[in-house]
Amino acid sequence: MFKVENQYEHVIQCSGMFFNADFLTNNQNFLDCVSYSGQIYVNDHMQVTNVNPLRDRLHPIAGSTKTFSNIFAVGDCCLTRINEEKTVLPAKLCAEVVAENIKKESIGNLKLKSHPKNFPCLYAISLGPTQGIFIFNNMVKVNKSAAHSKVEYQQAYMEYFRGTQKGKSSMKKMKMKMRCLLCCA
Repeated sequence: MFKVENQYEHVIQCSGMFFNADFLTNNQNFLDCVSYSGQIYVNDHMQVTNVNPLRDRLHPIAGSTKTFSNIFAVGDCCLTRINEEKTVLPAKLCAEVVAENIKKESIGNLKLKSHPKNFPCLYAISLGPTQGIFIFNNMVKVNKSAAHSKVEYQQAYMEYFRGTQKGKSSMKKMKMKMRCLLCCA
């Protein structure tokens, strides 16, 4: 069990959120494309727009909407209609949409790809060397193998992104292990 009375050399408090979109707010053309918190409004194709995806899609601004068909945004700074958690998985999925749409735009294909209708939630939190928590969508598992599996998963994922055969094989094994951890652990 994780003990609160442990001594630490360094603690980083991660709270609050600040988005740096000054490069857009300093340009007259984009002033209304950024929320008060600094998030960039994007449509389902991840194109920059002045339409607040959380509010204005239900009540559009009459006559003053604009979308920049050749300007895309991705990452924590974007505000999508889902208002997803700002983690690696949604960022990766949205980056794939942007890459695909830039390719399509470059060849004149106007049928753009949309971001997913929802984003899966996956967290692996280690609580010391022998305890951990897995969270997958609405399911939470606390077990001893979660701490070890997090490190294993990170290593497999990095190998996978390097494109090695070992990475492909490791990723396949990790997916099977994740299914087991989330199902029967």
